[in-house]
Amino acid sequence: MNGAQAPADKKSRNALLYSVTFTFALFLTLGLLDTNFGVGNIHRVADRMAQLIAYGDQQVGYYTFDTGLMSSVGDAHFAVAEGVPSLTEGVKGRGIRLKPGDVIRASSDRLKLSYRHNVHEVTIAFWAKIIEIDGGLIFRNTDTRDRGYRGFALIGNSASLEFWAGGIGEDLWLRCPFRNYRNEWRHITLTSRRNQVKQIFIDGEFCGQDRVGPKGLETTQNFFFGGPKFSGVIDELKIWKRILSPYEIAKEAQLEDKGMWEIRISGDTSPDGVFDSSIVYDSAGTGWMVYTGADLPRYTHINLAKSTNKGLTWEYVKTLFSSYDTDKGVWRNEAPELVYDPTDDPAKQWKLFWHKYLVAPPYQSKDQKFNFGWIAYSEAFAPDGEWSEEERYFGGGNLPQQPYNTKFYLSQTNPDLFGITYYSEPTGIVKDGVLYVAMIGNIVNGENTKKKVVLFETKDHGAHWNYISTLLDPHTDAAQFDANNFTAPSLEVEAGKVYLFITPEDRNSPIPHKGLMIIPFENIATGKLSRDRYGNLLILKKMESGLSGGQSTYDERNGKWGIIMSRVNPGAQPMFGIYSTRQRIE
Repeated sequence: MNGAQAPADKKSRNALLYSVTFTFALFLTLGLLDTNFGVGNIHRVADRMAQLIAYGDQQVGYYTFDTGLMSSVGDAHFAVAEGVPSLTEGVKGRGIRLKPGDVIRASSDRLKLSYRHNVHEVTIAFWAKIIEIDGGLIFRNTDTRDRGYRGFALIGNSASLEFWAGGIGEDLWLRCPFRNYRNEWRHITLTSRRNQVKQIFIDGEFCGQDRVGPKGLETTQNFFFGGPKFSGVIDELKIWKRILSPYEIAKEAQLEDKGMWEIRISGDTSPDGVFDSSIVYDSAGTGWMVYTGADLPRYTHINLAKSTNKGLTWEYVKTLFSSYDTDKGVWRNEAPELVYDPTDDPAKQWKLFWHKYLVAPPYQSKDQKFNFGWIAYSEAFAPDGEWSEEERYFGGGNLPQQPYNTKFYLSQTNPDLFGITYYSEPTGIVKDGVLYVAMIGNIVNGENTKKKVVLFETKDHGAHWNYISTLLDPHTDAAQFDANNFTAPSLEVEAGKVYLFITPEDRNSPIPHKGLMIIPFENIATGKLSRDRYGNLLILKKMESGLSGGQSTYDERNGKWGIIMSRVNPGAQPMFGIYSTRQRIE
């Protein structure tokens, strides 16, 4: 497994390094770095792109690129050393794309990877998609000869990777055969223990080990990626001051949620995460997203974000409608739906529907007072402009209770709706000049609530609303999905065809929300979903959420990021998140 013999002097050593065919390099060297990351096409990436996190009492330097704007925790820093790297699609979220000549560097004062702090062990792990790996590389900022050329290096050619750790004058190269890796995501782990062994793992599997020199870990904190002719993408870089076990290495190499990555909205400060998003692109190509920002147990706010790069990054713009306290509890605003109607007056073309309701102390699920609630409405000339004052818009049955009232009491308009107590989770589209709105119609019977999906239309910009049909009835349709209810409807369009997104629900299950089902419409004007001759729904696509969740939104102009899905992970912090699935409808 050994590679070339390390030379005994600087001149011969450099000759060897210049002669090796490689472009991929990773090294740790001396000195602190400035934290300026001011490169134009980094899409406003923050000066600090690193997080310092802890696994138990073991510290790990963690560098991730999946948010457009991130602050570091502790003393971890990230910066551009050379060139103009850019954000691109990473293994989970966003990664750093390096062209030939681009070099990035990271450091962590807290890790103290230097000879001054007697570091004996280190593990380095990262994801890499190598595009080009042939050519030469010049090492920079290595220790001087009198310090023994301390440091780490990883080099690559068309047949292998070679890992160097230790002093010069000994055979300290470890070669790992590594074929058929170009343009594929691979997880690379390097371990080194001074005066003992260094190891390489590829995709969590052991590839080889060899000796480490006495100076193998006596290096400093600057950590460099890239080289003169290296081309590829780097993501999820982690550095530990210990040797990970084979089990831990294998776990690091696992891709949870493969194909799905979390959207981090730059500038949003919702402590418990974000959920229930709705996206619409305008004619200029700007993506607008409304979503619920959670500050539990009390507040849920409706926030606005935008994307100017087809969904690669999203930036917080402002809070549109905030939750607020009253003497009876808190008024929550959640489950927003953004609709663009080009046929309406310019000042009213952007429309917002959402669910507003009261929650009493101690602000748990049982404390939600939906009898004091309604579907609210507002309109604006532009999403980031001034929105009209909230209207109490849709009510159900005789609700909301006095002293509140709504503009429309939909449950009184058709016998199909008589049992519906209140409405929630609105969704809408404009098709052929008609505004369609679907909602959950909640039928409350003691502790049991059944949820219909009902469809309405307006042909005069909201002056009148007409009931079209019940799209889904839990009594007749839910069993097809091994569920007993429905939640999170969303009306979406692709290539002119209309679809219903829906999440089957079973409150008796440990994972109550069962992902996303996509059902085509046979005809939205008549409220008919596609069914077979036996009345079973024709499911175009089923998408697992991996966690509880499934509420989804879509705009075909959202580039390759596709459908956006909400998920809930009660054991995580934050517990709510929205994810790009990278999937289109068809």
